[in-house]
Amino acid sequence: MRLDQATTRLPLQVGLPDNDGLTWYGRNLATDQKAGFRRPGFESLRARYRTTGLHQAKQPEMINAESLWRARFLRVKFFWEVFVTLFVIIDPPGTVPIFLGLTSGRTSKERNKLAWQAALVAFGVIVVFALLGQLILAYLGVQLAALQGAGGLLLLLVALQLLTGTAQEPTDAERQMANIAFVPLGTPLLAGPGAIVTTMLFVKRINGPADAIAFSAALIAVSVILWLFMRYCDVVVRILRPSGVELLTRVSGLLVSAIAVQLIAGSVEAFVRGAH
Repeated sequence: MRLDQATTRLPLQVGLPDNDGLTWYGRNLATDQKAGFRRPGFESLRARYRTTGLHQAKQPEMINAESLWRARFLRVKFFWEVFVTLFVIIDPPGTVPIFLGLTSGRTSKERNKLAWQAALVAFGVIVVFALLGQLILAYLGVQLAALQGAGGLLLLLVALQLLTGTAQEPTDAERQMANIAFVPLGTPLLAGPGAIVTTMLFVKRINGPADAIAFSAALIAVSVILWLFMRYCDVVVRILRPSGVELLTRVSGLLVSAIAVQLIAGSVEAFVRGAH
């Protein structure tokens, strides 16, 4: 008997993939050759492996990890979008000179009380419109695009006042008639039309509890920073100096004007899209 014939009769086992391509089983070469099968080579094994699609499949753990990281990135991105937009619109640094002017002649204790009251009022107004804004607009028969355009126009007027420095302070009679923490500081200076419309637009983008948590965290963070600026307004003025506060007010006016123009453009685009 020749050496090659003896070799082919040895009961060698070679791993072959079964039909589903997930498990492997052994097969006797001598038996296969008697039945007419050829010895599978490397190319045939690789070809059959490719037909199963395992070389392109991803592990479930890898897919879940990738989806988890993508979801976390989107939540963090949404948080920063809400935070930066509301921070620029509400403008806590620019609120410092206005708050000092409205609370001139008051004691430090009264000023601290007005600071947290104003921040709480602004937060409450924004939350109310975030939860019930759509229902209020539906009851009045007003589209969100109309409110967006109106808020953009009013916000543009506020931006022009910040840029030109022509904002008028309330008189002494007006200060005595109402609590300035509610009007005009809480609303419409802090929780104005720009902040309300922007909040309602962000609420429409919420998809699931994760986005709601990111939105709430951003709103709370802006409210806390707003309270800190008003609570320690004397320290802010001492650090930035009046010239620094004036510079921040002008820069904030420029950013607010850009946001106002964007709101107006979005309103016009929504009306044009609805007409078609």
